[in-house]
Formats: sequence, structure tokens, C-alpha cells
Amino acid sequence: MISAIIAACGLAVSHGETPEAILSRARHVLGMDGPNASVLVINSREATAHAFESDRMYPPYLTLIDDHRMWIDPSTGVARDSMTGAFGQSSLTLSDDHSAWSERRASWAAAEIERGLDPRLLVHAWSTSSGVHVADRCVYRDYDRVVLTRTGPYGPEQLFVDPKTGFVTKLDRVEPQYLWGQVHVEYVYTTWLLYGDAVMPTSTTRVVDGEDEITRSIDNVVSVPRDSAPSLVMPATATSNTIETPGFLRPSPVDTVRLGAHTFVLANPGYNEIVSLIHDTVYVLDATQSEIRARTDSVWIGRLFPGRHPVAVVVTDVAWPHVSGVRFWVASGATIISRDMSRSFLERVVARRWRTKPDKLEAQRRALRFIAVHESLARSGIGLYAIDGAGSEGALMAYLPSDGVLWASDYVQTLDAPALYTTEVYAAACRFALAPSRVVAEHHPVADWSKLTEMVRRQPIADYPRECVRTR
Repeated sequence: MISAIIAACGLAVSHGETPEAILSRARHVLGMDGPNASVLVINSREATAHAFESDRMYPPYLTLIDDHRMWIDPSTGVARDSMTGAFGQSSLTLSDDHSAWSERRASWAAAEIERGLDPRLLVHAWSTSSGVHVADRCVYRDYDRVVLTRTGPYGPEQLFVDPKTGFVTKLDRVEPQYLWGQVHVEYVYTTWLLYGDAVMPTSTTRVVDGEDEITRSIDNVVSVPRDSAPSLVMPATATSNTIETPGFLRPSPVDTVRLGAHTFVLANPGYNEIVSLIHDTVYVLDATQSEIRARTDSVWIGRLFPGRHPVAVVVTDVAWPHVSGVRFWVASGATIISRDMSRSFLERVVARRWRTKPDKLEAQRRALRFIAVHESLARSGIGLYAIDGAGSEGALMAYLPSDGVLWASDYVQTLDAPALYTTEVYAAACRFALAPSRVVAEHHPVADWSKLTEMVRRQPIADYPRECVRTR
């Protein structure tokens, strides 16, 4: 993908355009030269689009706003980032070009995403990197740009620099991605302004496959003497620049919890799933985390239900981590069952070409075999039902009547306090006259249904019907 972008340029490169000269000019215009360069204190806000967990797989997406106060030392590339999140959570992270530290064991990959939003940290990383070359000239955002290339944390990447001013305009690369195989990532620096004596892009955007993912907007920038800044020395316990899978996506070993003669929860710290042999078919309730997790589930199915059985995978909602095992099951010949409105998204997931690191489906292409659920789909031994509350449109729950179990997808997350999701699951169970004795969900262990009904009685939403609550 990147090579195609570069190949489309082909404008003449001047012999005087060496990477050292280009980066030196970029450092100069950003005020990074000299050991006495001031420490900058940057206050900003970041809007992050959570496409991976939105109620629709098309924009607009759920978007959260974080406040950041960052101290950066342009001469060392060390950044101290103090963040306050949308729900009051906070974190403190120190990072440099190669490592990160926080009290909660920093992810260097997450810190590197934040660092890419700041042009000084970007230019520092490129200035201290070996193997930087002038690759080409391209027209980008209507003007010629000099394109530098190097091997970055994810492989080849390009830095677009404006030759007339020395300012950086874009970082361009391909990153691995657990659902899409790989994504085209651009960091775009726009609308440069002067903040005191510091020049900054008023807006920096991380664009993923053509859609805005993170936009950082600058509130203010202040230069402070080095001795007035907090410590900008990297701790000895900092994590090196390894790219780690987030904890909830790690396909950790699976434990089993028996729910019935032929029904089991497959559980690891990230996700629960259910497998159930109904007549001759194995139903898999959701395919989360990764192909590795799906392979592990497949092995467990072979142990729990010996012999050859057709497999039907029920996709209860299409949040990206919840469907990242689907490609394995399609490649294995399974039938996928989901809401009718989810079909086009699942077709995109299956059609995606995994070029960087091919998976089973890339090596063994199969078409999507799909059964659509409109409002409900009842089969002997299993029923699939739309939840369809205000917060759960498009989601399914599954009921296994012989085991008295309701699979609530991701829509029972706590039974310690009232929640809209919980009330909507209960309302759907009432609507379809279901009578479960137990409930289990992706992030909640098996619990008595009576505990859920008690929590629903405490919910404050007066307009939800309570007839079912009173008669259960």
C-alpha cells in the first residue's frame, strides 16, 4: 500500500536534499536546536473515535474526549504526558523514542501513538534514527513535499516535509491490525500557528484507512526553563519498544465451565464464549479476540464433542474484538448467524485481504455462509432474539432453554448496580416470554437470573414496563 503511494509520485528530487539537511531544517523551524532549547508545556484535547465499539459500524462513531498536559524536552525527545479521561480516569506516562513508563505498566505502543501527534517528538525520532533516506517528491495537500523514508516500529514509513518551509506535513505507514490484518495510517499536521514563541499545528489527526481516528487540538503552549519543569528523565523500569497485544485481546489459555450436558462456557481473562452441541450442530456463541483464540476454541470443541459436527457461529454484535475470530471460522466452513443489518459489515471483514501477515482465510479463501436474523430466530434447542433497546440496537441474545441459560452477549456487564444494558436485556426477555434461570455474558460470569431481576427493580427508568418484573 505504501509502496503504491510512493510509486505514484516520481517528482524530481534535488541533489541538495539530503535527509540530514531536511531534518536539520525541520528541527530549526521547530525551535529544537541547541542544548538550551526550552521545555514546552502543551495543553491539548484529543477526540478519539471508537469505531471498534460503536453501536454502528459506520460513522459517526462513539467519540471520547481526553485532556492532556504534556511537557516535552525537544533536545532529548522525552515527553511527560498527564492525561485526564472522559470518565475521570487519569494517567501519567513518560516516554522517549524507544521506551515508556507509567505507574500502571505503560504500553509503549500506546505511548508511540501519542508521540506521533506531536511534530517535535516525531522529528526527534527521525533525527536520531539510522537508515533515513530521501525517497521521492510527492504532491500532498496541493503542494510538492519531500518524502523521507526509514524503517519504523511497524516497518517502512514515510515522512512528508514541505521543502519551502521545512515543516512536516504527514507521517505515513502501514500498521498491523487484529481485525483488518493491516491498516493505512496517516498522521496529518495542519493549520500551523504561533503560540507564544512556539509554532504548532493547531490540529493533528491520526487517519486510519481514510477515517479520522484521533484529532488533537491545541489549547495553549508555554515555554518554561528546564529547571522549572518536572522530571524528564526516563525511569530505569521503562518498557522497551515492543509492540504488545492489549490484555483484553490476548488469547490466554481457556477454562471451561459446564452449564449443561452439552453446553460449556469457554472463558479466559478477556472474554467468555459459549459452545453447545444441539442435535448434531455445535453452536459457538461469539468468536472473540483472534484467530489464535478461535483455534483454541476449535480444539476444545473437538475434546468436548468428539466426532465431526457442523459448526454455526452466532455473532451477537459486531464490535471489532467480538468478531475477530470470525475469519477463522469462515475459513473452516462454519455458517455465520447474525442480525440482518450486520451482514454487510461481516462481508467486509471476510473480504479483507490480509497482505502483511496472511491468516487462515487468506490462505484458504471461502465465501461467507450467512443466515440472517431479523427480530428472532427460533430453532430446536436454541433461540436468538433481538435486544433492541436504545443502547443495544443491532444486538442479539441467545437462549438455551434446556439449560435455562441466557447468553447476554456484551449487554450484561455488571449486576452490582443498575445499568441501561441490563434493563434492556431484561425487557427483551420479557418481550419474548423467556424464562431463564441463569445469565452469562462476554464479561460477566454465570449468575442467577434472580440477581438480574433484583437489579432491574432498582433501575431508575420509569418508562420501562415493569409488568414482567412484578409477575416473575
